[in-house]
Amino acid sequence: MFNRDFKRNTVISYGTNAFVLGTSFLLMIMINHNAGVKSYGELAIVVSVSSLISTFLTPKSIDAVTRFFVREKLSHNLKNAKLIMVLALGIDLFASCFLLGIFFSLSESIASVFFGAPELSLIFLTYGYVSVSLFMRSSISGYFQSHEFFNTINFFQILDAVLKIIFLMMNFYVYKMPSTQIIVESYALASMVTTGLMITVFLYRFREEFHTIPLSYNTVLIKEYLLFNSKTFFATSIASINNNIDTIMLGYFTNTTLVGVYQSLKNLLIPISFISSPYAMLTTTQLTKYYSMHDRANFMGTIKKVTQVVLSLNVIIIVIMLIGLDSFLSIIGVNEVLRLEYFMLAMIVAIKQSIWWNGIVINFYNPLLIGVLSLVYSLLFQIVVWSLYGVVPSFEMIHIILPNLVATLGISYLAYVYLQKLLKRDMS
Repeated sequence: MFNRDFKRNTVISYGTNAFVLGTSFLLMIMINHNAGVKSYGELAIVVSVSSLISTFLTPKSIDAVTRFFVREKLSHNLKNAKLIMVLALGIDLFASCFLLGIFFSLSESIASVFFGAPELSLIFLTYGYVSVSLFMRSSISGYFQSHEFFNTINFFQILDAVLKIIFLMMNFYVYKMPSTQIIVESYALASMVTTGLMITVFLYRFREEFHTIPLSYNTVLIKEYLLFNSKTFFATSIASINNNIDTIMLGYFTNTTLVGVYQSLKNLLIPISFISSPYAMLTTTQLTKYYSMHDRANFMGTIKKVTQVVLSLNVIIIVIMLIGLDSFLSIIGVNEVLRLEYFMLAMIVAIKQSIWWNGIVINFYNPLLIGVLSLVYSLLFQIVVWSLYGVVPSFEMIHIILPNLVATLGISYLAYVYLQKLLKRDMS
């Protein structure tokens, strides 16, 4: 089940995530100390709102490509596999152009709502190029993941992180321009360079694999793919309602400085998040194979073993971070006592990481259920937010953290319910 290649890929992926984690902390420290916590809060709002918009429109090609491409390759139907990739790339290109138009249309209004300054719309528009670049990577990442080219995926993650550091250091320490606009420009440039190189590598590998395979149209397959992709699109669009809703609401009701403090505290929890992050990528192809072969033992064995590892490491990291919390906060430029807030946020992240398999399972069971889970989360979150606001009118971080914890517990329970239903329906 966990063979030598899997273990090696896990170690490499952990190393990659650790490196990216380190650069994320370095970026946060650089921004907080050079541009101020207020600028970091502005960046958090820009990223959150942009992510909300892009997730609402994303066709989620990586999931569809992985599922259909792997299936057709297992059936030795290379014509269908090639068709899947061409179709996915076309959808991503169309969606990227549409997304860029959305950013051009809404950037001024968004700047007015959150910053009270429509002239700052260029910040949102510039970050739109980051979202578009990520869009263009979706189906390509699915192709790499389907072939288990994990080293290639890891390389581009590292490259993106390194370029952000380089461009930001140049702007901060060489050109002496510590502003939110300059930070966003650094992020956008790094993302576009990485995406350009990623497309180049993909085209080379794809041509090597399929240049002798003619492109043929399979109406049945196209309809099946579009139906599945429409379900994931609909589900992801609904899920986008909750995408960084905590940061967005905090920014709307309070100020960018408090958002900067909140986002900095959340970033201290990245070590917990990164524990499970390699496994969804590393196990998707294997779980797809086990599901296709109705191999319940290996399917559940993989989920259980990974979950045990994730939870054990999460507990260790939470305790270590809690002991040295004041020192960690001081290093990143936050001088406040936030032990209760940290512990509650840590619980939220740990619970979410324990259901790292949920997206994979839901796509097998019914992709539309992602939307159901999102609606449940949104409903629970909003009920607790406004109930708490009615008792404690002064809006603070607790108005966001406690509802998040309640909603996370709710969707985690449903995730396990759907897992058991999948096993009973398709693998009993």
